[in-house]
Amino acid sequence: MSEINSFNELEEKLAMLAGPGINPGLGRISRLLLLLDNPERKFKAIHIVGTNGKGSTSVTIASILKESGYTVAVYTSPHLISPGERLVINGKKISPDRWQNSLLKVEELIKEDSSLSEKPPTYFEIITAIAFFIIAEEKVDIAVVEAGLGGRLDATNILKNVILTLLVSISIDHTEYLGNSLREIANEKFAVLRKDVPAVFQGGDDYLNSLFLQQAKKVGAQSNILSDICTFNTTKLSEDGTSFILEKNNSAVLYHTPLIGFHQTKNATLALIGADILEQKFNKIDDKAKKIGVSKAKISGRFELISKKPIFILDGAHNPAAMKELVNTVAELFGKTHVNIVITMMRDKDIKESLTVLSKLNCSLICTEVPGMSRSMKAFNLAREAQKIGLDVLSTNENPLEAVRLALSLKGITISCGSLYLVGFLKNNIADLI
Repeated sequence: MSEINSFNELEEKLAMLAGPGINPGLGRISRLLLLLDNPERKFKAIHIVGTNGKGSTSVTIASILKESGYTVAVYTSPHLISPGERLVINGKKISPDRWQNSLLKVEELIKEDSSLSEKPPTYFEIITAIAFFIIAEEKVDIAVVEAGLGGRLDATNILKNVILTLLVSISIDHTEYLGNSLREIANEKFAVLRKDVPAVFQGGDDYLNSLFLQQAKKVGAQSNILSDICTFNTTKLSEDGTSFILEKNNSAVLYHTPLIGFHQTKNATLALIGADILEQKFNKIDDKAKKIGVSKAKISGRFELISKKPIFILDGAHNPAAMKELVNTVAELFGKTHVNIVITMMRDKDIKESLTVLSKLNCSLICTEVPGMSRSMKAFNLAREAQKIGLDVLSTNENPLEAVRLALSLKGITISCGSLYLVGFLKNNIADLI
């Protein structure tokens, strides 16, 4: 059986075992981890929380630590093609057999426990518990753990040995679970701050910064806002990545990350400042490891250049803030070149505002859907919303592959965005496109 098929089978078993949908709360995962002998207590962790940029920041600080000679686990979500992507140790995925065996153990524990069998953990809680179990078994030096949704009631907030919290940008998203206002959403995320644990916030407006400092003071966390520590400026944006200068303590260093976008300067800087703080406990971290680590950071589906001739880009932007970063990056790299955008969005996202941001580009839309996903907005409904705000809609097609083929046949560049699920579907079928 191929690796993909093995992970598909794993995903099917996970879905069958899990309780329905998203159900925030720490009770179920707390019980499950107790039955697994509390693996979350057995490793040091960096907790990455926020709206946009968690994945990029996670892989960057992990790359720095790996380059410093440490064994590093990275737990991220969601996956693009298979659940095996969610956990890597020193850049290598865990084998399907290891996942399957761990799942069998968890399945047995759930069935034997009256409370969990009656109210099963969610998909995310189960896969998080398995990841923590494997991380503990591997005896890694440190784990980089990305929060799934929010913070306060997110399954990852069960971690007991967090030594650093990094908070990326915060904006409106997941309102049905986190609240309708920026204040409510920020408070959910800032609730992960821990007494005596250093925390660095990428920063926002004065209001967000004030909320962060208030919560840090309330719980006794060591608070840092990026702009108070350093300055950073993008010096060059190209199809090969992003170069930037980081200035602090009267010194300036030029870095390069293969991740593309002005926002990747902020994400890499957050990771670098996090690495500075970790130097006190991880003394093998040095300037060379930081520079090489940043230069080797990789993550799929974030302004990922799939092809240069024709230009074809996959980007997981799915909320207004991420769309703004996408628009800024496209404008810098390609100017006023016409952009053919293959797009779908989940029905629960801020579709109107996201489309409004895209309207700043010289673009045409081809609206599509994610096959088999009920959350995906119907292509014709998305097209109607786009037309309401004056966007040019070339076509609708339920089949994303046909939509991309059409876009690639047209003059200009092709970008697929609006959902990481769409990005994952296209990556899984990339051989049929390029």
